[in-house]
Amino acid sequence: MISVQSIEHVPDPELVVAEAARVLDPAGRAVFVTPNRLTFGPPGEIIDPYHYIEFDATELRALCGGSFGSVEVLGMHGSDRYNALVDAERRALERMLALDPLRLRRMVPRRARQRLYDWRLRRERNTPRPGALEIGPEDFTLSAERLEEALDLFAVCDEPCP
Repeated sequence: MISVQSIEHVPDPELVVAEAARVLDPAGRAVFVTPNRLTFGPPGEIIDPYHYIEFDATELRALCGGSFGSVEVLGMHGSDRYNALVDAERRALERMLALDPLRLRRMVPRRARQRLYDWRLRRERNTPRPGALEIGPEDFTLSAERLEEALDLFAVCDEPCP
């Protein structure tokens, strides 16, 4: 079973992981993939209005460890050319957030923040950043090292708890 970029979108991810463990064959494997909270946005704030919660490697391991006897967390890392794109996006986000130093955006209703977020993404996707179209699978690696720097986290879960 694989769950990609989904557990951050539910208000109670513990229930999702527990249900995955419940329905999984005892010899099965579950993999949960989620953005790394440490590299996705500014500390202490969730920018994506569709996310209820975001995880770092320790939090993801703890989440999955409640329902699985064996959990290995891996991190997806980007190449230098991919990281240059991520850094440009991060700088653009920082410039935008600087326009709201009091963080009044937290008072905007969730649905309105979602609409603004969708509008911004559509606009940005219409004109890809220079170099974005050249990115391919060879620009990514998966490893158990430097998890605090990983773009995405993969929890590979075995031994579902009864």
